[in-house]
Amino acid sequence: MVDKKVGIVVNAPLSNGRDLRTVKRGEMIDSQFMTAREKEKVLKQWISFIENDFRKEKFSTRLYNHLHLHCAFIAHYGRDGFYSTFFVNPQDTIVFLKHFNKEAFWVKMFPYVDINSAMVDIADLHRERITNACLKSIKEKELDFALSLLAKHGISYKCLNLKREIKEQQK
Repeated sequence: MVDKKVGIVVNAPLSNGRDLRTVKRGEMIDSQFMTAREKEKVLKQWISFIENDFRKEKFSTRLYNHLHLHCAFIAHYGRDGFYSTFFVNPQDTIVFLKHFNKEAFWVKMFPYVDINSAMVDIADLHRERITNACLKSIKEKELDFALSLLAKHGISYKCLNLKREIKEQQK
């Protein structure tokens, strides 16, 4: 049901268990600025981008344009700037993924509710795996940084372990 005043689809159906890897003709609707076929192409590129862990070569201009024109992201001065903002640092990738939720206003905006809700569904399928990989990467980077600081100041990691063991034995 479309609220004509604000152009928002109310209670728009989501995927309901369909296989999101194969978008069938007719699931997407033509809009003034994006045909159903273009939406299908963007969705397939979205799937490839997520399944390939946000590799830069999978971040197409078509996908970038959809994200900043129809998913409430700012443009970041171009595709490279957008990519650098969200996919170079794992903390930023987690922030990016949080943007994809079923309650976000942009998901329900007519006439992109079809593709945007499908994109959220795809993100949901991969959210746990991606978040866990990002958290692991963050931890590894932070530990590497901590070790480099210790080395910079001439402190041995082994020495710290020994001090901790002695303190635990004294308790």
